[in-house]
Order: sequence, then C-alpha cells, then structure tokens
Amino acid sequence: MLLGFLFAAEAFVVVAPRGVVRRRGFFAGGWSEEENVDDKINNNNTASSDLYAALRSRQRQVEKEGAELTVRWRKGKCTSRVVAALGDDWVRRCALDWPLCALGTASGSVHVVDVSKPPRVLAQDSGTPAHVRYYDGGQDLSPLHGAYDGGGVTAIALTAATLATGGRAGDVKLWNVNGPEVTLEATMRCGEGVVVSALCAARGTRAVFAACLDGSVRRYDPEWRESWCERTGDPVLSLALHPTERVLACGLADGTVVLLNALDGTPVGDLRWRPFDASGARSVAFAFAYLYAASSDGQVKRRLLDDDLGAYVDKYDEQLGPPHDGPVVSLAARPGILATAAQDGTLRIWDLGPRSDKQPPPCLFGFGGFKVWIGSVDCDDRRLISDGSDNTIIMHDFGPDAASPNIPPSR
Repeated sequence: MLLGFLFAAEAFVVVAPRGVVRRRGFFAGGWSEEENVDDKINNNNTASSDLYAALRSRQRQVEKEGAELTVRWRKGKCTSRVVAALGDDWVRRCALDWPLCALGTASGSVHVVDVSKPPRVLAQDSGTPAHVRYYDGGQDLSPLHGAYDGGGVTAIALTAATLATGGRAGDVKLWNVNGPEVTLEATMRCGEGVVVSALCAARGTRAVFAACLDGSVRRYDPEWRESWCERTGDPVLSLALHPTERVLACGLADGTVVLLNALDGTPVGDLRWRPFDASGARSVAFAFAYLYAASSDGQVKRRLLDDDLGAYVDKYDEQLGPPHDGPVVSLAARPGILATAAQDGTLRIWDLGPRSDKQPPPCLFGFGGFKVWIGSVDCDDRRLISDGSDNTIIMHDFGPDAASPNIPPSR
C-alpha cells in the first residue's frame, strides 16, 4: 500500500523539456498566466521527497510500536479486566473485532458489546433470541464438546460488517452490526438437527463459511446465498480462513485437516494432512507460513506451507510442548504470538518468533482458572479475550499503557 501511494504521488510530477514555459488556459481562480515548468518540476520533486520522508518516518514509527507491542506480549505485560457480564446466563462463545465483542450464551441468546466503554451487566432477556438451548433428537455433540456440553450457541464469527452465529438445530444466523442495534439479516438452514460446529467470516469479501457435524462445509456470499457446499466425509470440528482468503482449513473428527479452495469449495492439491491418529482436529489456525492444528487430547502441531498454498514444504510435523491436559478447543494468532484455549482450564501464549536453534515455538506463559465449558479464544494485535469465566468476558490488554505483568509465566 505504501509503494502504491508513493507511485501515485510521483505521478503528479510533470516531465517537460527544460526551460519550456507552458501557457495556462484557466485564469478565473487567480492563477498566473504563465508558468515555468522547471520551477514546477523542482517544486513537485521537493513535495514528493517531503512526502516520502514523512511516510518513511511514519512507517518506522509503526514498526517500532509493533515490535514493542510484541515484546509486551512475550513478557506478559498486560492489564486484565472484565469487559462484559451476564446477570443470569453463561457465555459459551465469543469473538472480537475491536471495539465490538460478540457473545453467544448457554440460553441461545446473542449479545454485541462495545468493550471500549465501561463494562456492562447484561440481562439474559436483553440479548437477541437466536438459537435453542438444547435440541432433542439432534446429533451427538461429544466430538465437539467432549463430556461438557453447556448448551446454547455452538459457533460464532465477527468482522466489522457481519456477525454469524450457529446452533444445534441446523441454523446459521447472519446479523448486521453496523447500526445502533444488531439486526437479523438472514437465517440459513444446514439441515434439521444438524449441529453447526464452526464459523469464520472473510473481511475482504464478506463471505461466511459454516461447518457442521454432518461433514458439510458451506460458503454464503454477502447476498446471503449459498454459493457452494462440500462434503468432507467426516464431522467437521473447526475452520480457519487464510489471510489471503483463498484457502479454508477444515479440522475433522478423525484427526485430519483438509484445505478447500475458498472460492469454489474444491480440495486444494494433495493437502490432506493427518496430524492426529487417535483424536480429532479440534481447532485450526493459520499463522505466518504455518498451518496449526490442535487435538481433542491436548496436542498442538504445525506444518509449513509453501508460498502458493498448494503444498506443504515439509512432510513432517512440529509438535509444540508441553501439551495441554484436555481438548484444545480454540486457537487465535497475531504477529509473533499464538494463543491456545483448552478444557484443562488454561490459556497458553506461544512465541512464534524465529529461533536460532530451529526448535518449535515455546510456551511463554499461561492464564488459568477457566471452566471446562470454555469454547473460544480470540485476539487482535493488542487484546486477548475468551469465554470460560461463567457469565463474564475478561480482556487482557497488552497495550503500552498497561501496568506491569500481572500473570506470572507458567513453565
């Protein structure tokens, strides 16, 4: 974007033979009748140089701030506070797109909160009724929740323009969050009693992807039409969209991860990866050039992708350790950092920075005290949120105005 801007700025430089005087044809605005082109070139070159210097200075400042923020993450320098609380309902899923946080609850309600403002206590009936709490005769949810099914919303995704929520009755609901109130735009049906297990939303195209325990994966376009449906052959537990929005990763209950073309749903090359032989691929995420997968028995592995996203560079897996002591239900990544949330009651922060010893990313520290019903973790460059704290959402802010570390590293 910087280069494009600079090229656009240079495009205003007038190239003409030296000493040419060009007569202007417009005088109404008080312009000089004659203009020396040499002077114009010199003035424009000076302006371009000044603009370039200003942009380079700003770029260096942004890079410095980004590096300092990553150091704060690595050292655990954050402040932690409750940003939302439900009076009589439990949070089961959450998603962050600053300044908004979306909550899906055990009762099936959906709330959207501006977490830049002081925390609010939300009544259960203040949410938008969205999904059923339980569904009699529906699919077995144990591949998704294990022994701990807390009811209500089963999947959630949020971007600046769109909120998507999923439930256990085969319904995907699409909401507009741009106005003063959250409004329902469409309800899509994936099948009677089919559990919607995972959702993700594309920021650029505004498409929404939905996965279900019947093995189906669907794409909904911004007009909320189903553009494709692919059958994977096994229950889908997790989804992740590559930052380019070209490739969709699907974690399956048999421990396999498959990659689909996000535009048409077709499998991408020969990229069927099975990192787990004895458990499901409970969560997946893209970070830098790697695809990460976490299992229903606590393992976290990664594999390197090539630049074209058409093949794995290496045919072996790297395992992050130590493993969690329960299913890893959610992954979230930001530059240099991976966060993992598990039913062992912990969030762990992993360092994805380059290592001279070529070893897998180390665990830096963790947050503890979460309940077994934890279902999601999400982050942006400076903030981390999760559910699993009963009726509250806790946000950890690693910004430069945060206090000294308040969470000791766990080794």
